[in-house]
Amino acid sequence: MTRAVRRLFAGAFVLVAILACGVPAAFAQGGVTSSLSGTVADSTGALIPGANVVVKNMGTAATSEAVTNAEGQFTVPALNAGKYSVSVTLSGFKTVTINDVIINAGVPAGVKVTMEVGGVEEQVVVTGGSEVVATQSSTVSTTITSK
Repeated sequence: MTRAVRRLFAGAFVLVAILACGVPAAFAQGGVTSSLSGTVADSTGALIPGANVVVKNMGTAATSEAVTNAEGQFTVPALNAGKYSVSVTLSGFKTVTINDVIINAGVPAGVKVTMEVGGVEEQVVVTGGSEVVATQSSTVSTTITSK
């Protein structure tokens, strides 16, 4: 090979190496959305499948829905950062609404919902916010908001 061809290959190799090092860092940045997962159980701790879950953004009124699986678990993906309310309904149980659930961008959150036996027309409202538990990661983070 000639000297010019070797320089061309060396330059291309360096360029590919630089790009390969930068790609993982770009994907490591948190996304602008997050997810909310949760478990629904009754007062005895038995998991409740088939419960309807409605997650409502309190700032935009946008809603997302999910249904608990056989293990009483649900996940609502692609939620924008903000304050949410979570309502859970199922025939034979009182409706449970948890207000002031905070979702931060790129940080999956989780809630535990306990339903009480009763009519659907009865409602249990949890005020003062819910403890949001980040169960998917052990990292510590901070959200900075402008005022």
